Amino acid sequence: MGDQENLPSLLVVRRSFVRRSADRMKKYMRRSLIAIPLLFVGLYIGVGFSPKGARLLYHEFAESFREHYHIDTQKVEALYGKYFHEQSIIYAGDTKVACYSSPEHRILVESYEDIPEKIRLAILASEDKAFFAHNGVDGWAVARAGTLRVVHGVIPLFSGTRSGASTLTMQLAKKLRGREGVRATLDDKIAEALIAFDIEDRLNKYQIFLKYVNMPYFGRGQYGVEAASRSYFGKSAKELDWHEAAYLVALVNKPALPDRKSIAQNGLPNGGNANKLAAKHGAQRVLDLMRDLEEDSTVISREHFTKDDYANASTKLLNLEIRPAGSGCASSPALRSYVEQVRVDYGKQLRAKKQEVASLNDAGLSIYFPSDEGVSTELEHVVSLARNVYVKRHKKDADIDQLRAGAVAMRLDGRVLGIVGNIDTGRYKFNVMTQGYRQPGSTAKAITYTAYDEALMERILSSPNPPRTLDEMVDALDKACVILDAPIMISRGRGKPPHVVQNFSRSKPMYFMKEIPCGLAVGESRNTTAVRAGQKAGVNRMVEVARRLGIKEDARHKLEAYPTMAIGGFDARPIDIARVFAVIANGGFEVTPSFVEDICSKDGMSIIHFREDPLNDDEKESLPCNPSGASHLHKPERILNPAVARHMIQLLRNVVDGPTSTAHSLRNGVVLGQDPFIYDNKSPRLKFTLEDSGEIAGKTGSAANADRSVTDAWIVLVLPGPVSKPEEGVVLVFWMGKDNKHSLGSGETGGRIWTNSVVSILDYLKKNRGLLAAGNTFVPLHPLSEEELSRYIPVQKPEALPDEDAPSVIDPYDPSTPLESLEGVLEKGELESGKGVDGETPHAPRNGGGNGEHPPLLKDPEQKKDPEFQSQPDLYLLKTTP
Repeated sequence: MGDQENLPSLLVVRRSFVRRSADRMKKYMRRSLIAIPLLFVGLYIGVGFSPKGARLLYHEFAESFREHYHIDTQKVEALYGKYFHEQSIIYAGDTKVACYSSPEHRILVESYEDIPEKIRLAILASEDKAFFAHNGVDGWAVARAGTLRVVHGVIPLFSGTRSGASTLTMQLAKKLRGREGVRATLDDKIAEALIAFDIEDRLNKYQIFLKYVNMPYFGRGQYGVEAASRSYFGKSAKELDWHEAAYLVALVNKPALPDRKSIAQNGLPNGGNANKLAAKHGAQRVLDLMRDLEEDSTVISREHFTKDDYANASTKLLNLEIRPAGSGCASSPALRSYVEQVRVDYGKQLRAKKQEVASLNDAGLSIYFPSDEGVSTELEHVVSLARNVYVKRHKKDADIDQLRAGAVAMRLDGRVLGIVGNIDTGRYKFNVMTQGYRQPGSTAKAITYTAYDEALMERILSSPNPPRTLDEMVDALDKACVILDAPIMISRGRGKPPHVVQNFSRSKPMYFMKEIPCGLAVGESRNTTAVRAGQKAGVNRMVEVARRLGIKEDARHKLEAYPTMAIGGFDARPIDIARVFAVIANGGFEVTPSFVEDICSKDGMSIIHFREDPLNDDEKESLPCNPSGASHLHKPERILNPAVARHMIQLLRNVVDGPTSTAHSLRNGVVLGQDPFIYDNKSPRLKFTLEDSGEIAGKTGSAANADRSVTDAWIVLVLPGPVSKPEEGVVLVFWMGKDNKHSLGSGETGGRIWTNSVVSILDYLKKNRGLLAAGNTFVPLHPLSEEELSRYIPVQKPEALPDEDAPSVIDPYDPSTPLESLEGVLEKGELESGKGVDGETPHAPRNGGGNGEHPPLLKDPEQKKDPEFQSQPDLYLLKTTP
């Protein structure tokens, strides 16, 4: 205990101070003979050269002074308008959760009367007690500061005593000159004094004080007392106690002091704690000054700081705790992608409309968005969990740093509840969910079968006895939707071997299943059936349906009429994939992703929602602000036949409900965060049975390169809302891939990567948001009226969309396929894989034989002794037709 390192921190500081002071005493004493006379000279000059005289002199030679001291009059003029930017506040539900990352985070105090008295008194005591008495420059303060600056270098007893001469008005002038944080020179002080004269001529004391309250930087990116109060204490400045007000004002001269990691304080250990201690010492100094200020008649204040207030505040200050750094504006990682997307979307919108509000960042707006912070946080957790499981499987992956992933949760009416734009939103700013174009893999089959359903429905409704009700239409679709699962190829032009479409299988040889219901084809994600469905619907129809359901294009990413589009051979943004599934699930109504409910100015009016004048297209009237956005929503347009929408949701339910489907494990139960290929019968399982959790629809997807290596892994899940509130249903989209589009690795699929992680958010939604409840079923957002139904029945058969420019599909099982197109296209051995191949089937599928209409299908291995099988020189040799 005798070792000096173990002594209390303050004792170490004191001994160090005494030792250095003794060494310097002789040198300082020699200077004292000069300092004492200078003290009196400074007092004489400071008092004798009155600020009033200086002010008159400045007015007489204003232009010369401004030119000599480089005073920018435009910056001075700006102070008289709305000089300070104000941060825009974001609300999610009833909770203020974030603000924009503007250059200056500021919440403006609007009037002098709104300044809390405790803050007012603390500022006057600490910064300028004669504020209401001087005319911009305090002559006594100038004299005092000048003399003490000389004495500071002479007598060690005064080494800690400095006195600034800057008034509140001069501090404003310093801000105007952009000299904050810079050690002032004599020229700086003169220029600030001259600008202060200008300010005092133009503004009264109350206006100047108000400008000052909104000006100081307090650290943490916070400007002005209101923003600082919320950052350090989590409450408005009006709610601050005496010791908290003193603490804030003390930070004016040392912003962010409590958050600094180290401090040069004579070797004091534990720098961070020392900074917090120093900040409290600064607050105590302000309290002392407030106590001494009580008797000063020049101070205008309605609040009285009594001796009891002083004693209580000093005691409370000892145990004062501040909020941790980062708990203020836009600090939630789960909200970063969301906030940035609102800024991008609506910043452009306002600039396009030439609104008066120049920037969402610093216009003091109230921004209301539908984001659910709990859902956003859970999405972050799922992405992190899936990433960790994947990295554990691929420890030797050379380009693991290229791994990216994201997620989005969107209601069936388009409100975006949460979004994770990338695998690490702090590190990677690119929002792949809204900006990235990736191959959607088998999730695109939702588009393919929608187009096929539409083609079937047109044929059904143009029949002699068409169905007359919605239920009859859906039943007719279900019976008609049967598709052949058998080898199929796509021509790649003269002289090139065709692209052979393959079903995903972990075993060889590959097996096919002949004619199967569309529900089974979708559930098992069979590629050959999807290509046939796309061919029957028409490739151009698939392009039109994709655009109508919400797939957006840009100059580099165009939808092309090519047969592999049926299995995901195109690029799409994940947010648009969410739109496609939302339209299907909500009964066929158009969906526009909405990141914001309303953006409102301080006068309580919306700046993005307007009531248009039917007689004048140029006249628009702003609507009153509505945080729920409800008054601004109109019934969306129905863009999909309601029978097609209902039938499609039935097909997509097979992905989860089918016993051999790609996501059926969600019904049986999975171990959270476990690799699905690792069998674990001891850990608890999360499962969502139909009886306990209601209906679930979805689709897995895995886009692949030409060598069949998976580059993009997806899972889409659709959860219906309560029957009485169908709009509260949710679409969940999860994606993983690499930035360089290299392979994710052998055996990787959307189901394998995501299934055991997404159960986390399913469990959260079931327990906390009323989803996945027993009895929840898919119902349209709006019921189908008799008038709407009559629009679909009857219908004339439309002309087919031409596919002349599309490459031809070579179907060995279509009797109309020319024999010559089959000659030489298949050789003995492995089939060639091609770009766009995708699909997932986690089991060895069943097999069937020929049915008299098509050539014999492939046989099961146990049938290899069959003479018909032995007569084939190769499993894939299909050179003849019946």
